[in-house]
Amino acid sequence: MNKKSLWKLILILAIPCIIGFMPAPAGLSELAWVLFGIYLAAIVGLVIKPFPEPVVLLIAVAASMVVVGNLSDGAF
Repeated sequence: MNKKSLWKLILILAIPCIIGFMPAPAGLSELAWVLFGIYLAAIVGLVIKPFPEPVVLLIAVAASMVVVGNLSDGAF
């Protein structure tokens, strides 16, 4: 991994972290706000392409499942 793609990866990882620590807007749950951060990071990842598109989307789906899977008790 070269230095340029490392900075792209750091940017993509920083987006959900920054949004996750910000307070959620009125009328939006904390879970929805965190999922918005993951969604926004996926869009930025598709634009700046640190990895191929399927890898970026798979990471976004996995991150979403980690967040939702830990918070929903009766999912399965």
